[in-house]
Amino acid sequence: MMKIEITQKNENTLLERTDLKGTINFKGVTPSNNDVVIGIASNLGVKENLIVVKAIHTQFSQQNGTFDAMVYKNTEVLKKTEKMTKHLRKIAKEEAKKVTEAKEAEKERKKTEEEAKKARSESSDEAQE
Repeated sequence: MMKIEITQKNENTLLERTDLKGTINFKGVTPSNNDVVIGIASNLGVKENLIVVKAIHTQFSQQNGTFDAMVYKNTEVLKKTEKMTKHLRKIAKEEAKKVTEAKEAEKERKKTEEEAKKARSESSDEAQE
């Protein structure tokens, strides 16, 4: 169980984002960035992919902490502003690879269809002669 409370909210119009600071009360281990993103999204009613958690600060053996996060207006601004981490670059590379593989598979499928159509037309031409 985790309780998130936003203590400070700053509108940053130049970067088209809202800077957030808040507190987290939790039981057990410190929540992951993804858990905090889900909590902020449900708290503010925004999409999870527009939220970036910069830091989660806790004190030793305490069941509470603070966080710094940003909520962007749209994904284009987020991609332009945020630095690509090694993990995000790897994910983007894998997605691009999947897209190119799908395009190649589509080309191959069209090529086999054309060859089959050509073979059928040749066989029908031979049958007519």
